[in-house]
Amino acid sequence: MKYLLLILISSNFYGSFQDSIKFKIFNDFLNAVSEEERSTHKLNEINFSVKNFDLAKGLFSDLNYIDGNNVTWGPKVHLSRLLFMARAYHYPSHPFYKNQYVISFLKSTMKKWKFDKYVNHNWWMNEIGLPQYAIRLYFLLEKELNEATKKNLIRLTEQSFKFSTKTGQNLVWYSELFIQYGAAVNDQGRIKLGAKNISNVIRYRDDNERDGLSKDNSFYQHGHVFYNGGYGLGFSKDISRFILILEDTPYKISDKKLEIIFDYVINGQFWLTRGSMFNYSASGREYARYYYSAKKLLQTCKNLVQLESKYKEVFKNCIHSIKNNTYHHLNGFKYFKNGEFIISQNKKGSISTKMFAKHVLNADTTPNSEGLYNYYISDGMNYIFRDGSEYKQIFPIWDYRRLPGTTETKVELEDLPDQRTYGHKEFVGAVTSKNYALASMDFLRGKHIASSHYRYLSKMDFNKSKLQAKKSWFYIDDFVVALGAGINHSGSEDHQVWSSLDQAWAKKKLYFKRLDSNEIENLTYGKVITETQWINHNEVAYVNLEPKSKYNIQILEQTGSWWDISRNRGKDKISGNVFSAWIEHGMNPKNQSYAYIIAPSITWEETDSFIKKNSIKILANNKNIQAIENKNSLMAALYSSGEIHSSMTGLIKASKGILIIVKRHQDFLELNISKPDAYKAELVTIQLEGNFQCDRFCKSKKESTKLKLMVNKGTLKIKLKFKD
Repeated sequence: MKYLLLILISSNFYGSFQDSIKFKIFNDFLNAVSEEERSTHKLNEINFSVKNFDLAKGLFSDLNYIDGNNVTWGPKVHLSRLLFMARAYHYPSHPFYKNQYVISFLKSTMKKWKFDKYVNHNWWMNEIGLPQYAIRLYFLLEKELNEATKKNLIRLTEQSFKFSTKTGQNLVWYSELFIQYGAAVNDQGRIKLGAKNISNVIRYRDDNERDGLSKDNSFYQHGHVFYNGGYGLGFSKDISRFILILEDTPYKISDKKLEIIFDYVINGQFWLTRGSMFNYSASGREYARYYYSAKKLLQTCKNLVQLESKYKEVFKNCIHSIKNNTYHHLNGFKYFKNGEFIISQNKKGSISTKMFAKHVLNADTTPNSEGLYNYYISDGMNYIFRDGSEYKQIFPIWDYRRLPGTTETKVELEDLPDQRTYGHKEFVGAVTSKNYALASMDFLRGKHIASSHYRYLSKMDFNKSKLQAKKSWFYIDDFVVALGAGINHSGSEDHQVWSSLDQAWAKKKLYFKRLDSNEIENLTYGKVITETQWINHNEVAYVNLEPKSKYNIQILEQTGSWWDISRNRGKDKISGNVFSAWIEHGMNPKNQSYAYIIAPSITWEETDSFIKKNSIKILANNKNIQAIENKNSLMAALYSSGEIHSSMTGLIKASKGILIIVKRHQDFLELNISKPDAYKAELVTIQLEGNFQCDRFCKSKKESTKLKLMVNKGTLKIKLKFKD
């Protein structure tokens, strides 16, 4: 009798939580559409779908059910249209609410279609994409559809059972399908497996793993592609959904796992927003999607704010910032060392740098035929934001050989199926402190040779084309100093080379001041080539620190189409006026250089006073050393052993290549040191002028101090107190 009672109690308990999961999943599917959008949810598309349905064939006449294009593929669009109607049926404010015609139409659209007849060339669509649509339709219409139709939807969902060793976001998708399927057919084993996999994927990946979350809160998919946007946004959104769905069940996500997700969202994703914009350098190939934004992160924060945690106010701030397109009060620098990406955030603006390194892939593949010019997007790419709208949907008309911050050759663009390459140099990284950061890249590019299949990496032909440069970005509070040196091009092909400052939507007049003039000129439309003191556009100042550099400045109309960068969009031409500024280095340059400042939220009237207030002294800008002095600080990139002299610090010698920031305080010297090419700590000897109090890692004599330090890619911070 005792065992029978336990069985009955257990049966009632599990039936209870499975009903709870089922109810939450149903509401989760409905809540995918915001309250504001429910009265008009896809109304035009629904009416268009009804008009184009062929009742005799049971198919939509305007769709191609054979062509395997992932976005326009007939079976996928077919199910998505049904899902629009299924949601509309449940929204009280929608014209199709509880409309029996909707149910009749949905039954007729699923009656004749053989769900397993069509196969897409991309495994994802067969094993994840279509099953996702099928299970959503099942939950939304379970009470309205007949048993035969529901069995078809369940059978289509079962295609997800083919999963074997998927990782990262793909594993999350499989796991949520298992939970949804288990709740639909009362299969507790599937729910348990799905919940277990979701819990297991919330962890930090090992260095040898392809996909997933790293300890620096960077996310990767398809190999070492920095993907906090795109797949990383889907990861946090879906994880947060299932944290809520599994709450108050035996499969509740543990507090330890919750802390990992909280940290990732707050310190790995929120940092990458500017209002409703999510930084495009973290998007992989998804910047080429028309609707790319921080919308998924908004939903993530809405989910997580429902949990009891000490981060409620942060998630509320996240919701307010993205929803109202406002600045979020973050201030400082964030460096993702595994992805070689650095970003500054403050009230005046946000500037980011994406670098190309031996251990990082420059871009994602293009199996969906999107992001066809990904090739250049990690070559020192800068995004310069004030409000987040500067580059919104500009991508079809961009000149991808003049991306902001990059040094490139003037070549014809290639829309290649595989844009992925690893970098060719190890010396790529950053060092950070409270008010300063320095990112440096030893840059090398050859001619791109595509592979025959997108799963394989493309190669470089250095005999035909070899472009080299040393590039550094000195982040100082709310502006950046950009230095380039050792710019060389060689090979059997002759190429023009240039370095780009920016290429953004033209929003206001372009103001500039020539080198030998006190007159401020403006440009509404056209092109100017000149030696400048400074340029100001949209209240972003670009200050020339290398007087003889020739600047190309223009506001001109540029034309393109979304089809040019993504075969999933239309071929209609779009145009717009674009502001561009770049420096010409000539044909096959030898040892060329550049130096300029980027300063957001500086009006053209304030530019001269900004320059006087922020005196920057360039100590070195060559292929061996790039260094500047600013007030009480020295920042230097030594690409190999070498020395640099500063009036503030005296002589500094390093036995190996390092990045270093030195700050002079009243009674001590602060050193922040990184060795970008050291994945494991290496011994570095640094010699300084001056007599300091020393411990076990340094020796001090009357006139100098020698430090022996173990340094790696992380920032090592040391304080040296002056001797009395």
